[in-house]
Amino acid sequence: MYSRILNCRLILILSIFILSCEKESNFRPVTEIELSKTSLILIVDSTATISAQLRPLDASNKSVIWESSNLAIANVDQNGMLQGVNPGTITITVTDKESNISAQCEVKVVKWTIFNEINGLVENKINYMAIDSKGDLWCCGDNISKFNGSVSVMYKRNANPSAITVTKSDEVWFGTNGNGALKFNGIEWEEYDSNNSGLTDNSIISIYSDFNSEILFSHYNRQTLQGTGISEFDGINWKNYNSDNGLIYNNVYSIGIDAEDVKWFVTSKGVSSVKDEKWTSYTSGNTGNDLVDFAYLISIDKSGNKWFGTNLGLLKFDGKSWISYTSSNSEIIDGEISAITFDKNNNVWVGTVSGISCFDGTNWTNFKYDNHPLIDVNALVIDSENRKWIGTSKGLLLLED
Repeated sequence: MYSRILNCRLILILSIFILSCEKESNFRPVTEIELSKTSLILIVDSTATISAQLRPLDASNKSVIWESSNLAIANVDQNGMLQGVNPGTITITVTDKESNISAQCEVKVVKWTIFNEINGLVENKINYMAIDSKGDLWCCGDNISKFNGSVSVMYKRNANPSAITVTKSDEVWFGTNGNGALKFNGIEWEEYDSNNSGLTDNSIISIYSDFNSEILFSHYNRQTLQGTGISEFDGINWKNYNSDNGLIYNNVYSIGIDAEDVKWFVTSKGVSSVKDEKWTSYTSGNTGNDLVDFAYLISIDKSGNKWFGTNLGLLKFDGKSWISYTSSNSEIIDGEISAITFDKNNNVWVGTVSGISCFDGTNWTNFKYDNHPLIDVNALVIDSENRKWIGTSKGLLLLED
């Protein structure tokens, strides 16, 4: 009798053990989480949803937890819906409860503010901009005005400005289409033309101020519509550069000066540089890069790299190599480049007719006009607080990220 009871107990224990093993053998843990997005841009007060696909598809338990690394920037509910709160960058993490497997999505939250004639601007059209030491924006459309972030003040009506630069001493210089150059020192205006100065022509294409507050102008002749080289003014003396003394071509679109005091001139037939009267010119023929011949804009970063804008993409020269960034070999927004500038981290920001691209040397971040309030980016400047100011044909945009 005792033996029969013992056998029944053994059978029961063995059955429980077998059932437990079968249950364990049928359990399928989550081994991978795949997110619908691994990065995204979210506008403050807007929402977006990220979906998570757990693998294997027949995993036994698909319960997950969603978390935000900073709720002050963006929050997320347990269905993967995000809401932007304040500008900044955070990480959204989704974790499987059972296996502790996780996946992440980087979320950049941005804030857009739009300024126009209704809420403070003198005019909506902004073709050129510059920032002075106080952080005020000088804006050029048909007129010349200054904007302090809330109030816009008219300084010159119908000035027809074509270029702008601010010197280290806070003098603001403007080029015009046919009326020479204007200088404002904060109190009074001075006018310069080919009759009272060393300007070779009164129509100015571009203008640039170097570290010593020297001003360089590039010109064209309104009758011939041909470029007439460069005029340089150090505050006392004038000097001229043209194809007779080393410039590759007289039609100069853009000017830059690097930290070694090398002057760079972008022409319609290539790029020229000069220091101590020693000239070097670059074309597709001696660089092996076709975009050099299409460059029309230059900006120089803190590391001394020269960045050139073309209607086919972005071009970088590090002193040795010429590197092209186009829509076919990178994620840059396709379109004619209208502005190039750099933020406090030396990331390059590029304005185009299709939106704005930011490049950190590895990754591209794009702000496209189809989901951001961008249209016809004409000018792009970044202030001391790392805020991006964008001049367009329909107003001024402020991007905080």
